[in-house]
Amino acid sequence: EAPPDRPLVNAFAVHERAVDLASLAILNLEAQGIKVRLEMSPKFLRGLSHREVGDHTQAMAILMEAFSPYHGPLRGRADEAHLLTAKDSFLVLASKMGRTSVKVPPEGVPIDVRVARHVTSIVEVANALTELTPERGIKIEGAPPYEGMVKNGIGAYLKQPPVGNQRN
Repeated sequence: EAPPDRPLVNAFAVHERAVDLASLAILNLEAQGIKVRLEMSPKFLRGLSHREVGDHTQAMAILMEAFSPYHGPLRGRADEAHLLTAKDSFLVLASKMGRTSVKVPPEGVPIDVRVARHVTSIVEVANALTELTPERGIKIEGAPPYEGMVKNGIGAYLKQPPVGNQRN
């Protein structure tokens, strides 16, 4: 996750070898109504995972970033409700003033939306890899659809622990 004042919110930061892969995944995400920006990994910024992994391995490095209500200097009170809803009048005001890289709605950006973006992005990167290089493809089965996670909440798709194993 990225702070709302940083340009990587709702973006893929990609190594140059991963541009085709990320571009195809982003096209597929946008076809589902999920907006994602493509950002190139800067060659001069050393130490970034998407730069170093891409430079020193054969990996097609992609860093996916979603909205984080906790990172960065722009935020209100940090509590459980804030983490789950990202409903924050300070962020809304900062957004209206042009201080955030994405528009922050008054209703927040719930964790269900943030997780749904990541899960769907991972599925679409795997689908794009399979389309571009079938011999190296990855098949992901059983991932819930984006709209389902947003509507039902991510908890509907998580396995519940057995009764009696709960911590007090």
